[in-house]
Amino acid sequence: MTTSRELRDKSRHLLKAALQQGRNRRPASCPHRLWPQQTRSLRTLTAVLALAFVSSATRAHSFYTGLVNSHGQGCCGGQDCAPVAPADFRRDRWGDYQVFRDGSWLPVAPENILTIQSPDSRVHACVWGGEVKCLILPAAI
Repeated sequence: MTTSRELRDKSRHLLKAALQQGRNRRPASCPHRLWPQQTRSLRTLTAVLALAFVSSATRAHSFYTGLVNSHGQGCCGGQDCAPVAPADFRRDRWGDYQVFRDGSWLPVAPENILTIQSPDSRVHACVWGGEVKCLILPAAI
């Protein structure tokens, strides 16, 4: 005859074995779902990547904060400033700078060229109202 203690031990052993087996394989009823550990890892990775993207964008845009041209106008209204691709920046035959935006070349008034240097060796332009309000040049130009 089996004692209650033996039954309890046997049921614990079977329960433990079933739990171990459940951790090592995916239930057949939901083959398309991720395990909780995989889901948690995926969510964590997504959050880290999103945070890295947002913080780099914030850091990049904070460079423009507080910049003013020689007229005392603020350069950036939040989304007006950006790096300029080399193909979108030129000097005309008189030596004046131009920036290509929205399908046309915009002239840069000499007073809108800031005296500070670009922190990343690229040309940056702040354009709003169809006018280049501020131009930040790298040291190499």
